[in-house]
Amino acid sequence: MNRPHIIYPLLIIILIGSCRQGVKDTERLCIDSPGNTTYFIDPDGGNDSNSGLKEKKAWHTFNRINHIHLAPGDHVEIIA
Repeated sequence: MNRPHIIYPLLIIILIGSCRQGVKDTERLCIDSPGNTTYFIDPDGGNDSNSGLKEKKAWHTFNRINHIHLAPGDHVEIIA
């Protein structure tokens, strides 16, 4: 079932404020994306030990994407 009207607002809520900002680099909990990168999440077939950078190497949960500061040109695709 295709439910983008539910998934996209949920994704925005999850991504906002998920990383600590304003701390020293050695204390950062997140990494900076280089930008123009597509990240993949597959709740059914993904694995959080994957890179998340290819559809066949998708993450399983939102945990990994929640620790990335997204940059201009980044996309997050949810495989359903």
